[in-house]
Amino acid sequence: MARSFEILIPVLAIILTLHPLNLFIEAQLGMIIPEAIMSLVKPLVAASDTLPAILLSVLVCQVLWFAGIHGALIVTGIMNPFWMANLSVNQAAMAAGTAIPHIYVQGFWDHYLLIGGVAPPCRWR
Repeated sequence: MARSFEILIPVLAIILTLHPLNLFIEAQLGMIIPEAIMSLVKPLVAASDTLPAILLSVLVCQVLWFAGIHGALIVTGIMNPFWMANLSVNQAAMAAGTAIPHIYVQGFWDHYLLIGGVAPPCRWR
């Protein structure tokens, strides 16, 4: 029974700190915390669909692989929020019948940048 109440103190601490902060940000900026964060990262979202961003993500992926770290998973974890934002814009454009504005989304990464691997060449013998 006591274990079920262990979570109450951390939840109350989070609520008692973040809710006043949210009220302060809303009073000062006219937006809540998620909107403020999105307005801060909006330039990064716009820059995430450029050729330098694509090249940088591939370079980071390969350097991480060289270091023995699964680079594709690391880059995917970092880029996924940007890809989701671009994908939602693409979905809205497709629903409106206009041209799709963003090319660098999860499918582009999976199908065009992560091709290859070790297993197929091993089966050529």
